[in-house]
Amino acid sequence: MLDEFTWCTQIQSGGGVMTTTNNDREVVFGNGYRQKASSGFNTERREFSIVYAGTDYKKVKAFMTDHRLKPFLWRMPDGDLGLFTVKAGTVGLTPISPTAQEVKATFTEEFTSMR
Repeated sequence: MLDEFTWCTQIQSGGGVMTTTNNDREVVFGNGYRQKASSGFNTERREFSIVYAGTDYKKVKAFMTDHRLKPFLWRMPDGDLGLFTVKAGTVGLTPISPTAQEVKATFTEEFTSMR
């Protein structure tokens, strides 16, 4: 059974911002001719900047640390449910009060043949 990230995230401080990466390839020949191609079925991968602030920040950070390699379910800002991992090296904490911290990370979309 897959874990699900259910904490409410913020849209301020850059939270919810989506970027995409493609697996497009390009070859440039000596005469200036360029050939471009994309490979695979899932040619576009989405990444979301996540911002969470609260007193249970330790649980959120632990979840993110545990899911760098292990996929989890997360409901995107548009309401769709997707499969994600936490991008390595993106988890960070910022103190906002003596008892609360802001947790930031990047969620990267994963693909599977299973539904």
